[in-house]
Amino acid sequence: MNNKDYLLNAVLGLMVLALIACKGGNSGDGDIGLTCSISNEFTSQRIIQPQNLVEPSGIAYHPARNTIFSVGDEGDVIEMSLQGATLQSHRFGNLDLEGITVDPGTGLLYIVVEAASRIHEVDPANLVITRTFSLNWNLNGNEVLRLSNEAIESLVFVPDSTASHAGTFYMVNRSKQIDSNSKPSALYQFQLPVRDALAQPTGTLLSVWPLEISSVSGLCYDQINQSLLAVSDDRDAVFRLSFNGEVRGCYQVPGTQQEGITLTPAGSVYMADDREGVVYVFDE
Repeated sequence: MNNKDYLLNAVLGLMVLALIACKGGNSGDGDIGLTCSISNEFTSQRIIQPQNLVEPSGIAYHPARNTIFSVGDEGDVIEMSLQGATLQSHRFGNLDLEGITVDPGTGLLYIVVEAASRIHEVDPANLVITRTFSLNWNLNGNEVLRLSNEAIESLVFVPDSTASHAGTFYMVNRSKQIDSNSKPSALYQFQLPVRDALAQPTGTLLSVWPLEISSVSGLCYDQINQSLLAVSDDRDAVFRLSFNGEVRGCYQVPGTQQEGITLTPAGSVYMADDREGVVYVFDE
């Protein structure tokens, strides 16, 4: 284990200790009754004001480039250094970009458009779209999501050496409340043929799990703990989820409208805040 791996293990280990177990009952907004702990990992922070990025909504660390990519609601995509200096930027028209992730095996970026059933594959070297994947929202003959009124808020690639394309993609949709009259936020697992250049560019829905929390607005993959971190801007909290959507715990975070989260190998957490137009950085 190298020094970076040791640091990440140590930091994420502390984060796990800060998580609290889920309790029974319901809170006023319809979520399961959770009280989120205050973690030391989210009290020491610095703030980045990204240039050429309006309303940052998704964020991802790129392991090969050791940089941060972020997308915004007005179609902006930027690459910035870990210190926040903008390295390159591009605007994809007026697309409402909500989530971005990296396939570490190829280094390619994948960006989801909020109210559209498609994911763009983007070359990180020049921010050019190389392919566009449509998404099939039918599972076992049933349409599980209609994007006209239930927007996709985040996207994350989870490597898996046993999967046919070296991993699968997880997404969440936004729901403001959980009751019998509304569809809750849910976790969706998709297979995209990203490693087959000749395949039909269509994503296949593999599984869906309703979540017990509302207004999930961001996701990232925690490799060390083999779990997902989900941020909720209504709750000002980050939840740890299993890969089938089970809530393992939560902790409070600062900000106003948190919409993206990512981890670096050094143990830093980067969190995009849409309303404040900033990126919070919590260093190890």
